[in-house]
Amino acid sequence: MFSLDDFISQLDQVRKFGSFSKLIDMVPGTSQLTQRMGMKDGDADSQMRRMRAIYDSMNKAERKNPYILDDDRRQRVSRGAGVVRDEVIQFIKRYNVARNMMGKIFDV
Repeated sequence: MFSLDDFISQLDQVRKFGSFSKLIDMVPGTSQLTQRMGMKDGDADSQMRRMRAIYDSMNKAERKNPYILDDDRRQRVSRGAGVVRDEVIQFIKRYNVARNMMGKIFDV
């Protein structure tokens, strides 16, 4: 089962490669794509730092089962991470997308 710990571990692995925007620039055509999407240099890196801050602001029970994050918990996590509550919601959505993709890959 793909956990939130696995998700954050993957983000950390990507960050070890260096600037995410520099990695994107190495892939042909992606530089133009990110420009069309309105992403500036450092946007992806900043977003990854905010996701890590959200994770770090969760307690062990929330990391183990992020579905217990009701509105009060999301508000507490967002204050701890220095982000708006909607970013906590987006973080959980991104985790769900990654978990579903991993499930499809390994359930073959």
